[in-house]
Amino acid sequence: MEQTLPTRGEMERSLSQHIQAFYRNKLGCSTGKINCHILNNQVAIAIENSITPIEKMLDNPDDCEFRRDLRNRIDTIVKRELLSELETVLKVKVVDMTINTTLDNNFTGVVVLLSASPLVRLPKQVSRSRSNKKS
Repeated sequence: MEQTLPTRGEMERSLSQHIQAFYRNKLGCSTGKINCHILNNQVAIAIENSITPIEKMLDNPDDCEFRRDLRNRIDTIVKRELLSELETVLKVKVVDMTINTTLDNNFTGVVVLLSASPLVRLPKQVSRSRSNKKS
């Protein structure tokens, strides 16, 4: 049985689902929308509502510096864990990754550099003549 490659959209959805499960299971965080875009050998990821419950509890001026330090540590852990998730889903080695979370807007951005472009199949395109015949 021949195994078919996923489309870029399927791979991006799978990556979004893996990231959402990671945040839910490991950080106890119900994220909002997660956008993943594969751009040749790069991946851009935007995660809405990525602040953990404990960070939300520390939302007062007295805890500002502690909260930022905590978020930097969380981002470091997330980066290490996401690296293996990315390599599993994309089946390509991650060369480098940067991650940053803005506490004011509850938003995380991730940029990933891959060793090569992930293998994806092109989506089937419906020819004009075929779609015209159905009308």
